[in-house]
Amino acid sequence: MIICLILGEADTYNELKKLLESSKNDYGIPSQMVQVKTLLNKGDQAMPKIFHQMVVKMGGMLWALNIPAKGKITMVVGIDVLRSGGKIYVAVTASYNPEYVGYHHKVGCLDDIQQVGAFLSSAIKDLCIAFYNKIKKQPQRIIIYRDGVGESQKPSLRGEIEGCVEALEKLDKAWASTVGMAYIVVSKKVNQRFAIKITEQHLSRMADSGRGGRGGGRGGASAPPQVGQLTNPMPLTVFDKGIVDSNKFDFFCVHQEVTAGTVTPTHYDVMNWTMKDDMSPTELADFTCQLSMLYQNWPGPIRVPAPVMYATKLCTRMATNLKENYSPKLGDRLFFL
Repeated sequence: MIICLILGEADTYNELKKLLESSKNDYGIPSQMVQVKTLLNKGDQAMPKIFHQMVVKMGGMLWALNIPAKGKITMVVGIDVLRSGGKIYVAVTASYNPEYVGYHHKVGCLDDIQQVGAFLSSAIKDLCIAFYNKIKKQPQRIIIYRDGVGESQKPSLRGEIEGCVEALEKLDKAWASTVGMAYIVVSKKVNQRFAIKITEQHLSRMADSGRGGRGGGRGGASAPPQVGQLTNPMPLTVFDKGIVDSNKFDFFCVHQEVTAGTVTPTHYDVMNWTMKDDMSPTELADFTCQLSMLYQNWPGPIRVPAPVMYATKLCTRMATNLKENYSPKLGDRLFFL
């Protein structure tokens, strides 16, 4: 780990990151860039956050959840796609430990959207090999969360799913036939909003969390919430009945709390599902909620599962800073936080 104190020039930040992370130099050293003005103005507040980022970048964990796997070795995968400068950046992250806080990752810089499927197939194959090399066991379940997809693009994902299945079969056809797989499209831009009626139980939970009503706004604090009023759902609330398509498997999750206005849920559309015998739809939704609490750069739930956020961060780093591949030595480090 290298710590760099920067006076404020963005070019200095980019050049140092390229020097330490680029595959051309092959140093493969995680780094922590710190603005001098941050230490001068907010040192006491900033130092714990900086220290936490350093721990994670070097392979440590800040927290984890006791997520039961029912005896199944599970690999969770996050995928995101970003267009920038005429190129298409694709990032794939895959967990390698039972706490779902350690990740291998692959990234591609492509010229055409049609190349995404082939890249994902190759990446899934490589990440399964890395998973086995890390713990000497093959995953028995693979849960893939795919971000960066518009509604009109969903029909084209069938080819991606088939490519992932073929990638597993190329590794070991007998093993691939036993692997349960879910392929889930993640959508943050949705029109739906949900509200619930407050009950006595909700009031108790609100008091425990220090949560008030729907927000005060300019007029000051809002009136205390009352039984029967409408309010935002509590964080990690799942909606999977009555308001979803009866012809397919999908659900909504309200991951976070907001202090004003209505909260925006995240939509999950399960495009492929071969785990009916060992994981119920309710268990998958609960598991998805739990993953949103494992992002090691924020002490609470985020709007998507952690592997998706890691893929988004990696895409952004590639498109805005590196613009080239990173050293293989960083392939199992969250150096991009």
